[in-house]
Amino acid sequence: MSDASRDLIQAVFSALSSDPDLTAALGAAKIFDQIPERSALPYVVLGRVTTTDWSTATEDGDAVEFSLHIWSQAKGRAEVMHIQSGIEKVLKAESFSLQDHRLIQLRNQFSETRRDGATGNLHGLLRFRATVEPVS
Repeated sequence: MSDASRDLIQAVFSALSSDPDLTAALGAAKIFDQIPERSALPYVVLGRVTTTDWSTATEDGDAVEFSLHIWSQAKGRAEVMHIQSGIEKVLKAESFSLQDHRLIQLRNQFSETRRDGATGNLHGLLRFRATVEPVS
């Protein structure tokens, strides 16, 4: 993982974990990189993180794509969609700062809600793309 993606993901985790509305929707600050054993649903887990060069002739930069997965045992989709909406609200605010980089843009590329065939649980997926540059 590059410094830019590490810096971004740490800021995203911090922003999501400290949001009171999202914490209430999850029943606790259940935003995970790796799911602890016996974690009660619902929760959010980090998925794929991809970093590509976004440099110009004069400036360094990275494009970071990352996905967040929401898992729920609810019978309907309302819980997952509410959590997805809460995540989007926190990340659209762009009120979090990165330690060694500057966030240029963060946008939601993709959202999905579906039922997992193996478990019957609901699975929400959000994919984001951020562009960042190092702080000089």
